[in-house]
Formats: sequence, C-alpha cells, structure tokens
Amino acid sequence: MAGHIKSKHKLMKEKGKKQLTIRESINNSEVIVYSKETFKKFIIRWIVKNDLPFTCVESEDFRNMIFLLRKDAFIPSADTIKNYIMTSFNDSQKKVASILQNTSSKISFTIDAWTSSNNFSFWE
Repeated sequence: MAGHIKSKHKLMKEKGKKQLTIRESINNSEVIVYSKETFKKFIIRWIVKNDLPFTCVESEDFRNMIFLLRKDAFIPSADTIKNYIMTSFNDSQKKVASILQNTSSKISFTIDAWTSSNNFSFWE
C-alpha cells in the first residue's frame, strides 16, 4: 500500500526521511476544480460506493446542500444518474473483457458461497 501511495499520490517521502507534514501533504495533493464532468464523476462514485438509490440526488436536503456549496451546480435527475452509471458499467465491462481476452496467461476465478441460518444459499 505504501508503494501505491508513494507512486500514485506522492504523499510519502523517500526512506530515511521524516513523515510529510499536513502542509506538505496538501501541497502535494491534486487540486480538484469544479466542472460538470468532475461533479458527474464524483457523484457516480459516491452513489455506487455507498450503494445509494439513484433517487438520492432528488432529495431536497441533498440539493440544498450542493447548492449551498455551489449555486450553479448541475444536479442530474435519478434517471440521468442511472443512465450515467449503466454507461460507465458497460464501458468498464468492455474494458475488462478486452483485457481478459488479450491476456497470454491463464486466469483462475474463485467464488465465495455460504448458506444462511434458514438454509438459503448465497453466492458472492
């Protein structure tokens, strides 16, 4: 994990040097600038990672919170969010399929199965 943080986020100094200060970490962080596309990317990630309903974007409280932060923010409808997520999923699925089809090595898949206390089988 330290290697990932060091190579992708530049938040660690070389061995033998002290830990970064908060100011150094902030200065090394990527600045996120608002745009419709950036907001779209982050809202999709937030909904998917937190397993939220698409309709969460139509909540009056959510909309008020976003408009409090940025008056001109574009908040898509639940149907638009669903379309964004489905498009993103389909694009990702095609990329994974291409990677798997073009690999020259063998690939093994495993699955996790379990049975609930009332004998229902589940696959994860």
